[in-house]
Amino acid sequence: MKQIFLVVAGGSIGALARYFSYKFLHSLTLTGFPLVTLIINCLGSFLLGLFLQQVRNSSDFALFLAVGILGSFTTFSTFSMETVQLAKDGRVQLFVLNIAGTILLGLLSLAFGMWLSQRIKFA
Repeated sequence: MKQIFLVVAGGSIGALARYFSYKFLHSLTLTGFPLVTLIINCLGSFLLGLFLQQVRNSSDFALFLAVGILGSFTTFSTFSMETVQLAKDGRVQLFVLNIAGTILLGLLSLAFGMWLSQRIKFA
């Protein structure tokens, strides 16, 4: 029951964050290009990369942040994490197949977050 609560609580936060982010960014970008979605997806990927180590060290934190908040904020962050993991595992063919139809910026955002997390200390 605790795990369900963590996912629901995180999901509520992520959904609200996406809603307000979309409303705020949509007023700034009226180009016809889905830039808002791209920005939100890249941000979610970056945040997952930034906190990937902390997520792996706590299943409760993983449920709340990765599945709940970032899962409802964007689905692209999970895709990016799985793609990066394929590369780390040396599964090159699946890695290439997985990224063939995706947006490169999401993957770069995740990689940058991971790189940054290695250089800063979290409490």
